[in-house]
Amino acid sequence: MQEAVVRTARLDLHPSWTAGELGRRVDGLLLRLADRFSIKGIVPGHIKALVSEGERYAVFSCTRPGSVSMKPSAQWAETVFQHPQINLNVVLVNDWPVAEAERQVDEIVAQLFPGSHFESHCHHDH
Repeated sequence: MQEAVVRTARLDLHPSWTAGELGRRVDGLLLRLADRFSIKGIVPGHIKALVSEGERYAVFSCTRPGSVSMKPSAQWAETVFQHPQINLNVVLVNDWPVAEAERQVDEIVAQLFPGSHFESHCHHDH
């Protein structure tokens, strides 16, 4: 069984964040989620985030605790972000009850992005 927890938010950053600041925050989010959902040193599925504003974007991916890969667009590093959109996708292929997985994702998101409103998008493949 595969369960996906999908969240989307558009951040309103005052003051603006550099690509480095935003990247570190998203990196930290994926690392915390990987720690929470890992089993015997791997994430049973994957955790991904797409962060974008205009033409600038980066894709973050994590399949094991302690390691996040990032693939940025050409102008990512020079960008200062004010209203980036974050699309978060947590796919788990074990027996996590989906309601519990959603609760834990929301708890970690709220800790790392306080005051931001992440919309819920449920997706279940059985």
